Amino acid sequence: MENVDLIAEKIAKEAIKIATSGKKLPDEFELKDLFPKELWEKFPVGARILAGKNLKSI
Repeated sequence: MENVDLIAEKIAKEAIKIATSGKKLPDEFELKDLFPKELWEKFPVGARILAGKNLKSI
């Protein structure tokens, strides 16, 4: 199983790609809103939390 830090990094990188792709997004949204529900739920909870914290620090 992958390290939580690596998974969080992958989530954050993918979120940045989605958010900067030109896709129309609401003014305010949560990180989970960028991913299909089934995919989001497959990510370990710790990785989801860490990815959110990492993105907030950018």
